[in-house]
Amino acid sequence: MKTRHYPLILCLFLYAPFLMAQDMSKDVNHDLQIWLDKIPIGSEDSFGFNTREEFSQATTGIPIEVFRLNPEYLKSLKPDNSQALIATGEWRVPVMVSGQPRMLLTIVKVNNEWKIVDMGAKLLAEELNGFIKNHGNNNMDSLRMIRIFEMKCDLLFTGNPHRSEEQLTVYPLKSAYHSLTGLQKSKVDRMGIADLFPMVQENLFK
Repeated sequence: MKTRHYPLILCLFLYAPFLMAQDMSKDVNHDLQIWLDKIPIGSEDSFGFNTREEFSQATTGIPIEVFRLNPEYLKSLKPDNSQALIATGEWRVPVMVSGQPRMLLTIVKVNNEWKIVDMGAKLLAEELNGFIKNHGNNNMDSLRMIRIFEMKCDLLFTGNPHRSEEQLTVYPLKSAYHSLTGLQKSKVDRMGIADLFPMVQENLFK
């Protein structure tokens, strides 16, 4: 008789962000204060902080994996059943104060250690906070981001990135509404990723 491991696989998938957060926190939390100290005096608000005293309260939140649209999929819409999304190797980590994301760190793995390579995105952190309020904190554990680099815009989604395009729902952020003509017309707050691709094609290949 074959042993079924589906519950174990599901548990590993659900707890992966939690384990990732633990792994990152070991490498990132020390560097976080070093990076915060780089913020010029008087520029705290530009990075989401009210005062420099809040730096000591800052902690890292649950990491958000960043994906990009598969260019091969984008060119011809699902050639050879290719996955719609590709992991970029980047993660965005909210910097939390009093339970709210103030800005985002960009994290990559270098020589088996997590390194901060950029920080900022105050407005994106505010949008993230709004998404959490509207959709519940439970979604944070499975929250992921799609970055359309060619257009410098972002969308969010939750759950398994390897689901089929019929099952994957994405949530456009303000930058996506600004960049994608189709979104400006439809003004929807969510869509299937299969509906997103034609909009991106319209802007990239027109």
